[in-house]
Amino acid sequence: MSPTKQPTILETIYAQRAKDVEAAKSTPGTTPQDLTTLLSLHLAPPLIPLVHQIKRASPSKGPIALFANAAHQALTYALSGASVISVLTEPTWFKGSLLDMRLARQAVDALPDRPAILRKEFILDEYQIAEARLWGADTVLLIVAMLSSDRLKELYQYSLTLGMEPLVEVNNAREMQLAIELGAKVIGVNNRNYTISTRLAELVRDQDVILCALSGISGTADVRTYKEQGVRAVLVGEALMRANDTGKFIRDLLDWPELKEANESKEKIWVKVTGVRTVDEVHVQALTAAAPRPLIVGAFSSEHHTLRDIQHAVAIAQLDAVQVNEGTPAGWIPNTCAGNSANRSKYSEPGHIIGTDLARPGLHQFALLDLVGEDPEWSIAKTVVEVEEAPGWVMPAILHSQGRHAVKPWAVDIDINVAGGDTLRVSKREHIQS
Repeated sequence: MSPTKQPTILETIYAQRAKDVEAAKSTPGTTPQDLTTLLSLHLAPPLIPLVHQIKRASPSKGPIALFANAAHQALTYALSGASVISVLTEPTWFKGSLLDMRLARQAVDALPDRPAILRKEFILDEYQIAEARLWGADTVLLIVAMLSSDRLKELYQYSLTLGMEPLVEVNNAREMQLAIELGAKVIGVNNRNYTISTRLAELVRDQDVILCALSGISGTADVRTYKEQGVRAVLVGEALMRANDTGKFIRDLLDWPELKEANESKEKIWVKVTGVRTVDEVHVQALTAAAPRPLIVGAFSSEHHTLRDIQHAVAIAQLDAVQVNEGTPAGWIPNTCAGNSANRSKYSEPGHIIGTDLARPGLHQFALLDLVGEDPEWSIAKTVVEVEEAPGWVMPAILHSQGRHAVKPWAVDIDINVAGGDTLRVSKREHIQS
């Protein structure tokens, strides 16, 4: 009697995920009909057109970073330059979850040009693709080795109906040919053998395909080798999760130049002048400005202006930046420049209240700290200037002129209507230049 053939790890995971999917389908509130209804109500977050990876563990390597925070990792990757963030959602062997993916999406949602979110999962049912769409994924992974040819086509087509171009994973020439016949636009090679990877790259060299390397990336040499083969994207998982300094690891991996220290580029402090109301005052500020022309900032208050008012003013006056007051709803800020092609800055005036939204990445570019009076709270200013969006990313703050020596901000705000009174109006150029 011949010994019973042991299932491969992929077959074992497939069997477990099939059970998990059936359990989810039979749970009230998450049945296939429920997901269809939720999708028809347009409750799925917006998509972006189509790689870094959040992975706590793997069957082969065991625990990698069991206590990694998915949202924090996603934000760190995004601010370090990731174009796609892959989130493993398989719970048994990879210790992932749909919640991880949702929190990763929320962490980067407000960022301009945010990275796409990929659900890296063992997809075997349309149900999982619908789940991915509702929980914030922009695309999903389809593994050719795990699916029959007909099932692969069905899942691929279903994903397209939801607006998601899948990442199709292949290991060999036969699977690559299936992916090409499928019409896949994004194909990932999961093979650590560079010789095999080179042969597979040749098969799509003249085709409209984004070729990705999905494994074997641990250093700059690996990236260079793949790039020479025609690979246009790399998925980095284990090495990135183990890195002590994620940003530096990514810069080294991609041969990006080192970041300069924050103070190296701050030879001069920028000055924002408030209270300019006449043509003569505009001319004075233009002569004072070191730049070819001074940037124009529009100041708005939610008490007197609606979001539509702000958007209209931005479009008509071609403002370079938008300033909103402390009471402005947080949801307005990312939309203040909606409908305009220019990349304008947005910033808020938190005043003495340091709210939880102050340092939210992507919400605004700068914080204007209105700390004036006989006993300004410079400790608050220092806290805000030093607060980090993610490791190595400081939230810029603008302070009133009297605080430039206490905190050394990159920019200060001078109000020519109140600061120094008539004396300042006579010598405003000298005051600003100081």
